Amino acid sequence: MRGLTMTPGSATPRRRTTRPLTQGERMLFSLSSLGSEALIQSRAAWLLYFYAPPADSGLRQWLPLGFVGFLLTALRAIDSFDAILVGYWSDRTRSRLGRRLPFILAGAPLWALFAVLTFTPPPAGSFAATAVWFALAVELYGFFATLAGAPYEALMPEIARTSHERLQVVGARVYFGVAGAAIGLVGSAALVDRFDVQGMMIAVAALALFTRYLGVAGVWRRVDRQQGPADLPFRAAVRATFANDQFRAFLPTFVLFQTGLQMLTGLLPYYVRVVLGVDEPGQWVALLMAVAIVAMLAAVPVFSAIARRRSKREAYRLALLGTALAFPTLFFAGFLPGIPALPQVLAAMALVGAPMAGVYLFPAAITADVADHDASITGLRREASYFGAQNFVEKITSALSPLTLAGLLTLGNTAANPLGVRLVGPTAALFVLAGWFCFRSYHLPDDVLPTSGGDAGESPHLADGAPKLAREAPATTRPGRASRLRARLARRLMVLIACWGFRLRLEISGLEHVPPGEPLIVAGAPHRNWIDPFLIAMALPPTPRVVFLGSEQAMFGTWWKRVVLRVAGGVVPVSTTGRFNRNGLETSLAVLAAGSRLGVFPEGWGQVEAPPDEIQPVQRGVAFLSARSGRRVLPVGISGSQRLWQGKTLRVCFGPPLEPLAAPASRAETQRYAERLSAAMHAVMPPLPVEPPLAARRWQWLTRLL
Repeated sequence: MRGLTMTPGSATPRRRTTRPLTQGERMLFSLSSLGSEALIQSRAAWLLYFYAPPADSGLRQWLPLGFVGFLLTALRAIDSFDAILVGYWSDRTRSRLGRRLPFILAGAPLWALFAVLTFTPPPAGSFAATAVWFALAVELYGFFATLAGAPYEALMPEIARTSHERLQVVGARVYFGVAGAAIGLVGSAALVDRFDVQGMMIAVAALALFTRYLGVAGVWRRVDRQQGPADLPFRAAVRATFANDQFRAFLPTFVLFQTGLQMLTGLLPYYVRVVLGVDEPGQWVALLMAVAIVAMLAAVPVFSAIARRRSKREAYRLALLGTALAFPTLFFAGFLPGIPALPQVLAAMALVGAPMAGVYLFPAAITADVADHDASITGLRREASYFGAQNFVEKITSALSPLTLAGLLTLGNTAANPLGVRLVGPTAALFVLAGWFCFRSYHLPDDVLPTSGGDAGESPHLADGAPKLAREAPATTRPGRASRLRARLARRLMVLIACWGFRLRLEISGLEHVPPGEPLIVAGAPHRNWIDPFLIAMALPPTPRVVFLGSEQAMFGTWWKRVVLRVAGGVVPVSTTGRFNRNGLETSLAVLAAGSRLGVFPEGWGQVEAPPDEIQPVQRGVAFLSARSGRRVLPVGISGSQRLWQGKTLRVCFGPPLEPLAAPASRAETQRYAERLSAAMHAVMPPLPVEPPLAARRWQWLTRLL
């Protein structure tokens, strides 16, 4: 059995914000969505048309249509990696302006500049020069959009600390975003007619830059400038992000929804021709989109109210399920007898738009909750990494929608054979339904951290000193009446097997140092064999029960080991792959919060063959656990367990508990605490027992029993 090894970085406490956001601050921060959405939509509407206009338009064709499409697809794939890199970079930054503002202030002007330069290729440039200009301008636009956008997204969990505030912010952003989309899709056309494409883009880019800076000014005093960097190597940070089970439960939902929605958006011109029978679909597509948007805006207060009365989690589930049920109505629109096709299609679009309000309303707030959850586990604030990872996956999977749409349309896209057009709605619904199934395992509360009290860099405590994250501890760690009875029976069974079956001699000392009934962190060393946790469990009083974390890969790898450990109890399986063991850390806090003792072996991994009378360097994970949980640490010395045989003498000695490390704790403080613990375990380590000759050692297979 292996001990728990964790070496998390230290966290500098966040500056505490005591007052809620004012309405002006919320509006100014959300106003940035108007400019950014206007820029995104106007650029998407005119970029392809500008470089590859129709042959009969009389406009200059800068690049062939197919070549532009290929470049955009390739550049989007490359651009997707920017989100993860920028998020990681922002989380690790230390400056007098904090971790986010330097990126926003420096990136926003370049974001706007390259939006304009994308539409200003060299007038006398060759095909190669134009292609290079296009590729560089598009790629740099994408990079600076991420540089200014991802840290801005990551500000939201920092300035809006409660679930209610976050819903207010994202609700305002939805409204401003829709207004910005209208400017980008409708207003941009008027600007092009009045000036030209370049003039339109200058105006929209200026609007985006102005609203971004206005948003920063609105929350300038609320931005945390004291939060320390999230000190994790890049690969460990990426692994830690995608190892978060709650993030994995949420991430597919919005990605799959976006895939389905993009399919429907691309379908509309075909749908209008086939179902409504019109030859000029432009204005009809705009009408259908307007109906869906109006329905969505009307439903925003409804989903906000559901979230306030129940939870964001339940409201988001309802929105996903409603969207999955609404998308297939496009299949049936036009089939009802006695009713014109247009009212049926308009009703279907209203049904599609209404639940989409919830799907757009909650993702940013849920991602903020996931970042809070991560901080409560690790002590590291990594909001930008989570928003960046979400954007990365969305960009990577965005290629799925046009491929799926094109494949369906090959089944039929005419009035005589509309099968492919009709099937797009149900197919998109299947994507959303898959996301709904994934989200069923999401269980975070609306407010992961207390709305007042400890900052994210501190250890949030309840009245009894248990971390709030572990308020709902796993059932396997709860010390209820049945659990206490099972602990006593398991202890007696272990003593019976060890002392009567294997004839082991167990010598225990220092029990006077074990405070009765206190849920301690029990730190044992040296850890040299599978029997060490069982020795500690047999030596300690049966209640509170001591719970050890066992390697899911090693200890629970075969069926008979699983049976033995389930019967014995007191062992919780955790994954031990990777250096940053989030699963073990979260489970450890849950064990302590439930009132059980937590058994750890703080030397680290791979010490089985180390000298049996030497304690290897103690890792800082136990100090971090003490600071986060507020529990004392009980040092335990073990000797004689490296090699086992029938009749072997094994010794266990307990020392006085160490007081918990005060939170928040720096890296240096956790290191000093680990050194104190190492000295305490050295002081109580019993001498090695006298060993008989090899010929007298029977049943040496006991060494490798587990």
